Amino acid sequence: MGPGDSVGDAPPEFESQPAANRRSCAVDCRPREDAGGERSPARGPARYMGTGVGGAEGAQVMNPRRAGGRPDTETVLDGLKDFQRDTVEYAFERLYTAPDSTRRFLVADEVGLGKTLVARGLIAKAIDHLWDGDHRVEQIDVVYICSNAQIARQNVRRLQIGSGRFVRAGRLGLLPQEIHDLKANRVNYLALTPGTSFDLRSSMGTAEERVVLYHLLQRVWPDQRKGPMNLLQGFVRKTGHFRWKLKDFNRWGRIDDDLGDAFERRLHEEGEDLSRQYADLCKRFWRTRTRIPWADRSEQIKFIGQLRSMLAEVCVTALQPDLVILDEFQRFKHLLDGKDATSRLAKHLFNYSDDTAHVRLLLLSATPYRMYTLHHESAEDDHYRDFLRTIEFLDRGLKESGHLRRLLDDYRQAMYRIESGAKPLVQLKGQIEKRLRRVMSRTERLRVSTASDGMLREVPCPGLELTAGDVQDFLALGKIGREVNQPRVLEYWKSAPYLLSFMDGYKLKTKVAARLDISTGNGFAKLLTDGGRVSLSWEEVEGYARLDPANARLRSLIKWVERCEAWRLLWLPPALPYYAESGPWKTARKQQLSKRLIFSTWQVVPKAVAGVVSYDVERRIFPRFDESVRNTPEERRKRRPLLRFAYSKERNSLTGMPVLAILYPSPSLAELGDPFPVPEDGDSLADAVTRARERLDPLLARLTEPYRDAVREDESWYWVAPILLDLERHEASTREWFGRWDLPNQWTGADGDDDEGSRWVDHVKEAKKLVDEGVDALVRGSRDLGRPPA
Repeated sequence: MGPGDSVGDAPPEFESQPAANRRSCAVDCRPREDAGGERSPARGPARYMGTGVGGAEGAQVMNPRRAGGRPDTETVLDGLKDFQRDTVEYAFERLYTAPDSTRRFLVADEVGLGKTLVARGLIAKAIDHLWDGDHRVEQIDVVYICSNAQIARQNVRRLQIGSGRFVRAGRLGLLPQEIHDLKANRVNYLALTPGTSFDLRSSMGTAEERVVLYHLLQRVWPDQRKGPMNLLQGFVRKTGHFRWKLKDFNRWGRIDDDLGDAFERRLHEEGEDLSRQYADLCKRFWRTRTRIPWADRSEQIKFIGQLRSMLAEVCVTALQPDLVILDEFQRFKHLLDGKDATSRLAKHLFNYSDDTAHVRLLLLSATPYRMYTLHHESAEDDHYRDFLRTIEFLDRGLKESGHLRRLLDDYRQAMYRIESGAKPLVQLKGQIEKRLRRVMSRTERLRVSTASDGMLREVPCPGLELTAGDVQDFLALGKIGREVNQPRVLEYWKSAPYLLSFMDGYKLKTKVAARLDISTGNGFAKLLTDGGRVSLSWEEVEGYARLDPANARLRSLIKWVERCEAWRLLWLPPALPYYAESGPWKTARKQQLSKRLIFSTWQVVPKAVAGVVSYDVERRIFPRFDESVRNTPEERRKRRPLLRFAYSKERNSLTGMPVLAILYPSPSLAELGDPFPVPEDGDSLADAVTRARERLDPLLARLTEPYRDAVREDESWYWVAPILLDLERHEASTREWFGRWDLPNQWTGADGDDDEGSRWVDHVKEAKKLVDEGVDALVRGSRDLGRPPA
């Protein structure tokens, strides 16, 4: 049976679709493996499948009635500026409807003109285009890729339209447990990063990825002994914690059958060498060891990296991407035309196609290629090659024909002959622009701003003060630079203070360090201490002394932080506050505190600015609690975080349960504590708290009634009460939240292995236990709780 075949009694709405206009329908009547490894017969009549991950044998189960309604495209487009909508319409035409479409398009609008909004508009049009008619696609998958995982998760939610589902799996290796849910939705959104999804062979990934790999391998090579568990434990220090993850996955996790079968076929493609390697490693790791020899560790890393890469290949095919968005792609441009395994995997995603559709690529970047090449950069890459690489990726036909290169060569020759007339030059310019418009567009501020001011307003920077000490620093740095044959220090000095403490990797510091190593008594060291503030004084830093910023721009920044009392705030004041602000919030509002974006050519600047500003904030805060505090490594190790999730042997209890509520996202507390609508006569924080208390007290009374006469006061109510309220008011979503097999990591947003010393997982398990008991058990007084705090 092949893609497009149909068997059994297909639903009318499925039969009525032309075979070429749906992702292939097939029936999988093969038996499935259950959790115990035995084959079970296919259930019921024929099941309808999606495009396979390897032909009919790997076809995916498809629900003919997928969840999610058609999004309102016009509403999305109406929210765009005219120039943004023009870009959306043109990009959509070039990607989907133009006869000569290359299926790849670059939006290179200038910074701040809303490329993300343009992408959202294009998504709306693409979904509308693929929803029905001749281009109908049953499962529309939008993949968003950018270099930072946190930004990827944030932006993909901004791109989300209508009832489409955001897939939590930020890594391809976690997709096996999510793919089943993808099949139930008409539209899905997935956020990925190149480092965690494509560059796989050099690392073992996260514990959650290895848990998935373990259960996938058990389907192929069943082995319940310790060897496979220890092999896939990776760098997790606590063996018991990883074993719990493996066991808990059986309770909450689910691997899609079709993807599991596809991975099995992929393993068998490697031949018997892979199975022998797996068996050999399981023997090596048959016992638990605290120290693993490097020979075993290197083979473990290599083997797991190979498995992750193979699984990622299978997941890309199973994902069936329809639109891939590469945001700020110049940060991972090596994926576009590289020859290594990482680039090949990325290309598999970029070039995906099936019987009914080809993936479209939308690239976003204000700086997609170098504008020019400085003399000292010519050895790395030049702007011309970078430009051609980008354009030829967008239009593969240009690379094969060499047409664009010839046009550019002719244009350069015409520039040399411009004295004989500009007409040939203008004609060539038009031909080049026509070629480029096929695959890219760019909007600049000057073009769309009516005042021709580039939508920018110059704000004077107060407090810029050049002191005599700053000038002395420059003179001292110049002397040091001349001593080590690095005399050009002006731009460094203008950009950052205490340069020799922060400019790691610069030739100036490297040569200074080398000179100090070979000469101790010739007066060079004296230049570093007597001439000026070229490096930090550790005696002052360890004593939390006040440091002069030693730079006019940085001095202005710190004065602004002090004036706004920004150092006393954990976050920026809200744009529309619900109640009257007081204290530092009021000051920040009065001073119009907002974000500041600092640009610099020099790599030393972020480190210097962050170091000096954060130190200045620390020296203001810590002495308020302890006047004798010291800023030494030993003293810093003694400081304990306020939110600690540990275990007390003396009390035989988990210490962090009372503060769990601070991290628990309770929908009931969000509803009952919502200060909106704000009274017409205004409100204060105290008023908002009073109103929330009035709503909460009656609801808590019934829950706490059996425990009010208890002898001891019990802080457990701080975490018990919110969870019980949610079980009463939002039972389904609460049980779904606590039912996630990887809840400890999902809750904190952690993306790596567990931190040694933390008992966070045990705290989560304790909260899960309360959910399993339910509200009725607690109301009956079955839990060992004291009276609620007063």
